[in-house]
Amino acid sequence: MKQVHEYIEEWCGNDSIKKYLANVILAKQEINLEEIIDNIFDIYRNKKDITIVEHDNGKSSPLQLCINNVKRPQNIGALCDETEFELGKKLNVFYGENGSGKSTYVKIFRKLSENYFTNAKDLSLKTNIYKEKNENLQSFCISYQNGDSKVSEEDVDINAYHRELSKINVFDSDSLQPLLNKDLSFSILPKGLDNFVKLTELLGNIKKQISERILVLENEMSGVFQDSMYKEVIEKINEIAEKATTESDVIDFLNKQYTLKENLQLEIENKQLSISQMKTTNQANLIQILNAQQIKLSELSNAFKSIEKDFSNEKICNVVKLQEQYNRLMSEEKTENERLATQVNNITINSEWNSFIKVAQKYYNSQKQTLPTSGNRCILCGRQIEQEQEAFIKFCFKHLEGSVNSLKSKLEGDIKREIPTDKHLRLSEADKQLFDQDRAILLSKIEAILELIEKNITLFRNCVDNNKEVPNSCKIDFSGLILELEKAHMEVSERLNLLSKSNGEILDNIKKQENELRELENACLLYESQLKFKQLFDCRNKKKEYGEIQKKMRTTELTTKSQEAFNDLIGSNYQKIFEEYCVRLGIKNVSVKLTPKRGETKRSKYLVSENNAITDIMSEGEQKAIALAEFSSDLKIRENMCTVLFDDPVTSFDYKRAEIIAEIIYEISKERQVVVFTHNIMFYYKIYSLIEKEKDKENRLFKVDEFDRDNKGVISHTDSGRLENLKDVTNRITNSNQIINSKKCMGDELERNLQITYSDIRTWCELIVEEGFLRGIIRRYEPNVRFTMVPKINPDFVGELPKVHSLYEKACRYMTGHSQPVETLNTKPTREEFKEDFVCITEIYEKFH
Repeated sequence: MKQVHEYIEEWCGNDSIKKYLANVILAKQEINLEEIIDNIFDIYRNKKDITIVEHDNGKSSPLQLCINNVKRPQNIGALCDETEFELGKKLNVFYGENGSGKSTYVKIFRKLSENYFTNAKDLSLKTNIYKEKNENLQSFCISYQNGDSKVSEEDVDINAYHRELSKINVFDSDSLQPLLNKDLSFSILPKGLDNFVKLTELLGNIKKQISERILVLENEMSGVFQDSMYKEVIEKINEIAEKATTESDVIDFLNKQYTLKENLQLEIENKQLSISQMKTTNQANLIQILNAQQIKLSELSNAFKSIEKDFSNEKICNVVKLQEQYNRLMSEEKTENERLATQVNNITINSEWNSFIKVAQKYYNSQKQTLPTSGNRCILCGRQIEQEQEAFIKFCFKHLEGSVNSLKSKLEGDIKREIPTDKHLRLSEADKQLFDQDRAILLSKIEAILELIEKNITLFRNCVDNNKEVPNSCKIDFSGLILELEKAHMEVSERLNLLSKSNGEILDNIKKQENELRELENACLLYESQLKFKQLFDCRNKKKEYGEIQKKMRTTELTTKSQEAFNDLIGSNYQKIFEEYCVRLGIKNVSVKLTPKRGETKRSKYLVSENNAITDIMSEGEQKAIALAEFSSDLKIRENMCTVLFDDPVTSFDYKRAEIIAEIIYEISKERQVVVFTHNIMFYYKIYSLIEKEKDKENRLFKVDEFDRDNKGVISHTDSGRLENLKDVTNRITNSNQIINSKKCMGDELERNLQITYSDIRTWCELIVEEGFLRGIIRRYEPNVRFTMVPKINPDFVGELPKVHSLYEKACRYMTGHSQPVETLNTKPTREEFKEDFVCITEIYEKFH
């Protein structure tokens, strides 16, 4: 058969978070929600792989709580603080009349217990109302043991949680409805099934904690832009928040909606100036200035457009190509010169020599001859040229014509033509004054570009002159500046257009410009709110993470797996045990339905159909029988060996079913300590008859009495188990005779003592017949006749029967719980009458006891 931990592992699957939480429960770690949630997020964010820890076989150790001794109840109701009693390890029965203090002991144990099914709302215990108020703790001294652990004595505060005594199991009248409700869950289950409940509780607590964190984040998110300064832009903020996820997304969004951040302030200033100018009265001067600005802006724009190609990438690339061609020709020329030098030993062939030959060639060309001829004079030395010199000059001229020199010269010209020329772009002082007020930034950009142009022209020329490659740094991008100039030109045109309109139109335009200014200022505010957006996005991302983790805290799958484990390990066994108890208690047609719910298995009971609730149909006695069957089944299925408390378990039952319940309780006590409080004498004697057969010292009987109204719950142990016998009652009447006949006993005290004593006389009458006449053939509160005792009946007692009968009727009228007719309600006993009755009692007792 599978173990519980295997079902839990199946629920975990490959989910590391579930495995971690399972480890917390299986390893019985201390639950620290904050630490657990932090660990969960660490696993989630870092995608950690968790392995289920090694564990035991999942079988929980049996609970074995047993109470040994109770004494010194302090400040608890009217319990006598001198009370002390020893409990047996099996069945302990406490009998007492109503008002004797039994219920207060029951309340103590059920207040401490966690395994108490109750619908009672108030489990508080009052202090003794008859005594002066005090501030002492409500406590009692107790010794107990749980398995091998033993506590000799401990003062226990009944209003505080006690780890060991909380394991007491309680069944009383308040347990009826809870044990029959529709969603009753098994409490501490065996074989580790309680791990499902603990795991479900942990998931629920984590989910609740995360919900609280999400609420905090939502409050933080709602407060990010709560300041009144964001009131006008809140819709835009919401729009950005929907579309953006990071701060860069916000910038991109704003750049598309508005101008760039670096230009925004300039636009605001221009807009403010425009509005200010529209509000001014001297419009003629303004129009004149704006016209001059418009002309100058147009000139500058056209000028920059005309020189844009001189500093373009295309221009630089073209120059570089020409330089490469030129250098290649230079290399070729050098190679040719070197080849010629091999033929002419006394001449160095270089560029100067080439120039010299070129000049000579030009001279002959000017003389309209291509070459000197033999016999002519040399133009340099004047000597006569011979045939050998003619051939040499012809050879040199031919070399010059076949060289790359002419191409090189052409390239030199092409390169020099590519050098940008100074277009004499300048800003005069008048121009600067023209833009001084509203175009300061633009003006500084123009001046910077002009300086860059001059610098790059010089650099360009130096590179060409020194045959160096023109660097990319000579490139200048005019597109941004031209765009700004055109934009400024358009703004000036718009302002001129506005100034040409009527006053009404101007006012409308002022309003429009003010709205646009406000929008620009709002845009500026949004640009400056990046930290706010970061805070918002951080919160939102955390909330998203929390939401993802919270989804993993769902208990549906865990509940299903719990039900599977329950059905395999517990379900059928439980139903079998419950049905057996129902058969014994004479309960018919009761069905059980098991339903999984949040890691637990809920159970409900019904008659014939699920629509028929037990509490709607069955009598109180039948309901209590089913509740007792449920309680007993739960104890057995849980393998719970802790102390069990029953408070008047046979109330509303007939004597036959009460006997069965007594037998069930006796069987339960075979495996664990059972404490029973009752005032039902027949039930008490049934248990007594069961105990009497076994003679086990661990089964004990107690009587609960009151010493006076301030000292109740006085408990005495009885070995015989008989609560009353003829000798004890006769002794009590004898003691009462002394009190009644004392001179101090007068008035109300005399009346009260006479009533109490006649109650004992009534009991004496029953016992003298039972013991003196019938010799135990029948006994009070027992339904059966003891035929073995028939021969011992005393026939001499027949003559005393009229006296005993008369005495019994008188006692019924005078006793505390009298049942006399209305006509004799004012009849009260007297001291003289009691003296006569006491003499009669003494004589009959001496004769037949």
